[in-house]
This record gives sequence, structure tokens and C-alpha cells, in this order.
Amino acid sequence: MASAASARSRIAAMVTIPLFALVAMWVFAAVPGFHTWTALRDAGTVRELVVEPGERLAVELRREHVLSAEYLAVRSRRGRAVLAGQRERTDRARAELRDAVSSAEARAALNPETTAEVEDLMRKVEQTDALRASIDRGAQTPVTLAKEFALVPEAVRAVASGVAPASDPLLHRDAHGAIAMARAADRLDGQRALAAGVLAEGRAMTAAELREFAALSVTREALLKQGLAELTPELRVPFLALIESAEYAKFAQLEKRLLAGDRSARRDGDRVSHARWRTVADRAASAFAEAIQKTADTINERAAAAVTDARARAWGVGTLGLAAVVGVAILAGWMGRRFTGELTRLRAVGATLDDAKESARAAVAGQTRLQETAERAIGDLARRSQSLLQRQLRMLHAVRRDTSDVEAVPRLLDLDHLTIRMRRHAERLIILSGGSSGRSWRRPVPIGDALRAAVAGVEDYRRVRVYPMADVLVLGTVVADVAHVLAELIENATTFSPPNTEVSIRGTCTDSGFVIEIEDRGEGLSQERLAQINRRLARPARFDLSDTRHLGLAVVGKLAVKHGLRVKLSHSPFGGTMAVVHLPRKIAILPEVGEEDDQTEELVGVARRLPEEPEESGGPTAAAQ
Repeated sequence: MASAASARSRIAAMVTIPLFALVAMWVFAAVPGFHTWTALRDAGTVRELVVEPGERLAVELRREHVLSAEYLAVRSRRGRAVLAGQRERTDRARAELRDAVSSAEARAALNPETTAEVEDLMRKVEQTDALRASIDRGAQTPVTLAKEFALVPEAVRAVASGVAPASDPLLHRDAHGAIAMARAADRLDGQRALAAGVLAEGRAMTAAELREFAALSVTREALLKQGLAELTPELRVPFLALIESAEYAKFAQLEKRLLAGDRSARRDGDRVSHARWRTVADRAASAFAEAIQKTADTINERAAAAVTDARARAWGVGTLGLAAVVGVAILAGWMGRRFTGELTRLRAVGATLDDAKESARAAVAGQTRLQETAERAIGDLARRSQSLLQRQLRMLHAVRRDTSDVEAVPRLLDLDHLTIRMRRHAERLIILSGGSSGRSWRRPVPIGDALRAAVAGVEDYRRVRVYPMADVLVLGTVVADVAHVLAELIENATTFSPPNTEVSIRGTCTDSGFVIEIEDRGEGLSQERLAQINRRLARPARFDLSDTRHLGLAVVGKLAVKHGLRVKLSHSPFGGTMAVVHLPRKIAILPEVGEEDDQTEELVGVARRLPEEPEESGGPTAAAQ
């Protein structure tokens, strides 16, 4: 009879593997949530410590721009004194930004991309002194002045765009709409300063000044349209009111006259005066700033709520997963102690043979219950992870559709592929614990789509080549499991073959169904090993939780028996291994010869044209993801 110590060792070995699997699934489920929370939190910190003081500096610089343009025009002592006072206010705002950016809290919240944008902002902020020196020397024109004073506000917008909350597509779009509106306001301020300088000098615009004024006007209107298109109806209200206001109408009227060279004036008194332009343009700029501030306040409130919600969800998922791990560990420990205690008592009293048999049966039943309990726990946690990964896939697809950053697309695609693989590993555990993948379709799906789904779930998918094959359909209720079987076999082929070789996939119609051949160029397997694997595929036993090396083959065998597939491994003529999967006619719809040709072709065409209708999630496209 086995000693208590050896019994404990066997039980520990049996329990350790599922516990490790539970911990891994918990980490996979919790990490994305915590990443989203920290990203939103850091974005809020950057908005508070960089973007907001940067906006205050931009406001002061726009005022300094107007006064600088007017000073260059008249160079009066009073104008110099007013400009000096404004420069002091600008310097205070600049010092506030420097202090905020250099704080440890701000530096900790910056990622590499945002760090580069903030450093660019601060370089342009420090160029203000050189710009002022050139103004004092009279080395600036209204056109060059407009371009120089626009650098800092535009750099602030770049930082704001970099910290827009990408995890919430609606909030992300509103943030970009608000940034477009802020850029439109910058163009209006540029027009205000350029025209103020020219009119203060009492002359008409030169050709270069008129071109710059017109370019600012056209860009402003384009940004207004962009911002209105991106903002939600609630956030459009202040800007629609602005556009329809009397102040904006007066500004547009004076702008039109200046763009026409003020040729509509018949007497000197009808020309646009400096005082009139300043009054109208200042009011329009103030109304614009007020609308932008209202929108920014609303977006900041929603971003703060998103941070709170992400934190709650991250801690909720983490706590639930930890509770599952602890619960299974306690249950396993309790059952192990109970089992070893029974064995110890049996050994101490010298039980009869019948008693020993009864105890052995009880021990087997205890082990079975333990395995069933562990399987249920693993299956439950895997389903939760599957659901979270499905949500993460939808979020990634939404971000990929909405993003305008070309450099981010490859990283999003890699993250999308990694999530698909994680989902397949979660479905492995669901299937091995006796459940189903939960994904199916009402209509038949082309075999090509099922193969793309299988290839998409493989790490080294770029080595896989799918050769042309017949228009065969797979029943929608089994397509997810068929794709999973193919993915496991393709994964084995890429894993056990040289990285510079191709894994080939071909399909052939037969009288009894459809045959798929997956062939690699690896070193191959011995005849004894092939026979052993084929026996396990044909008659899969209950999966041993301690055997994690053959998870994929265990899943293939279980699904093959479930759906009547025939899977067999053999030697490849090229020296590697060939996996042959036979799909019977009950799940594969083949094109027939004769009168049924048109009907089958029509069924294939309809299945490809109609919108996908998944039972649980995604369509055939989603299955391929």
C-alpha cells in the first residue's frame, strides 16, 4: 500500500498543473484591464499637468501675437509698454508650464511617444525669447509673425491628440473633434493678429499677407466642419450656437471685405478700421474660447468617469480570478488531506482485502471528483476569459477603424493576432473541460473562410500557404470546431518544422466528403510515434490534467469524435509529416456533378453574399480573426 507521503506527492502533482493553468488564465484576464486603467489614468495626468497649462500659455501667446503685430505697425511708446506687460503675463504662464512638465508625476505618466511630443513643445516654448528679440529689431512681418506664434499652440494640440482616450471609441472621437475646434480657433486668432497689424498701419494687405489671411480662413472653415462631424450632438451645441451668433456673422462680414481687398468701400469712412476689426474679432475669439472650454470640461468629466470605471472593472476581474484560484487551491488541499488521511488509517489498522478494495474505489472516486471539479473550475474561468477576449477583439477592431495613425496599425494588428491566439487557448480549456466553443453560424461557411480562421490562430501564420480548392461549404454549427481542429494541426506543423520552410494546405473532394492535407517539411516522426498518436486521435481517452505537452492533440481527438471527423498523421514525401483531415458529407456540402451544379453554385454564392449571422459572436470573418 502506498505511503501517505507518496499519496501526497501524487495528489500535489495532479493539482499543480490545473492550478498553474488557472493562474495563467487569471493573469490573461486581469492584465488587459489594469493596462487600460493605467493608460487612462496617465492620460488624465498628462492632460492636467501638460495640456491644461499649455492651453493657458497658448492663450497668453495669442494675446501677445496681436499686440506684437500692432507694435510692429506703429512702434509707439504706449504700444511698447502694453506689449511689455503682456510678455510678463506670458512668462508667468511659461514658468507654470515648465514647473508642471518637470514634475515627477508628469514624467511618470509620459509614454515614449508622448515624451517626444512634450519635448518638442518645450523646445518651441523656449524659442519665444528669440522671436521677441527679432520683433524688437523689426525683423518680422505680419506673415512671418503669424507662422511663428502658431508653433506653440499647434504643439499643445499635438500633445492633446496623443493622450486622447483610445480605449473608449466615442470619447476618443469627441476628444479629436474638440482638438479640431481648438485648431480652428487658433486660425481665427492668426487672422485677428495679422489684420490688426496691417490695419493699425493704415494700409491694405499685400499679396503675401492676403494669401496668408485667406489660407487661415479656408483652414479654419475646414477644421470647423471636421470638428462638427466628429463631435456627438450634445457637444456640437455650443459651436452651432457660435456659428449662428451675431458676433460670428459680423466677423465673417468683415473677413469677407478684407479677403476682397476692401474694394466694396466707396468712401474712406467705409473701409474696415483697426478699432472695428479689433472689437469684432476679439468678441468672436472670446466666444470661440468659451465654446471650447465648455466642451473640454464635458470631455474631462467623461474621461475621469472612464478612469473610475476602468479601475473598478480591472479590480473586479482581478479579484474574481484570484478568488477562483484560491477556491480551487483550498478545495484541492482539503480533498488531498482527506484522501491521504484515509490511506493512513487504512494502513494503521491492517484492513482486510475487501476493505482495501473499497478504499481504493473511494480513492478513485475522490480523484475523479477532484479532476471533475478542477475541469469545471478551469472551464468556468476559460469562458470568462473568452468573453473578455471577445470584448477586447471588438475594441481593437473599433480602434483600428478609427485610428488615423498609420504607424499604430501594424502594432494594432499584432495585438489583434495575439488576442486571437489567446482566445484559442481559452477555447482549448473549455473543450477539454467538456464544454463547447460557444461560437457558431446559422448559414454554411466556405471552407476557405474556415481555413483562414485556422491560420489566423497560429503564431507563425506567415509560413502557411493555402492552395486553391473547390467551393465547399461547412455547416455553420460546426465551423468553429473544424477551424479549431485545423488550427491545432497547423500549429504543430509550424512548430516542428524549420522556420524557413512552407507549411502547405490542400483540399480534395472525394465520394465520401472533403479531405484536407496539412504538410510540413520537418524531420518527421518515427513509425512507432505516428502509430501512437493515431491511436490517441481515433480513441481519445479522458484528458490527464498533468499532461500539458499534448493539449492540442487532445483537443483534436475530442472534436474529431464529436463531429465524426477522421484525422490521421503519416509521413510526407518531403520528409516531414502530413496530417489528413476527412470531413464527412454530413458537415461538408460539396459541389455535385450534373443537375445539382447550379444549385450548389448558387448556395456557395449566397453564403458569401449574405451578411454573417453568428449565434454567439462575430461572423465568418470573426471566425478568421
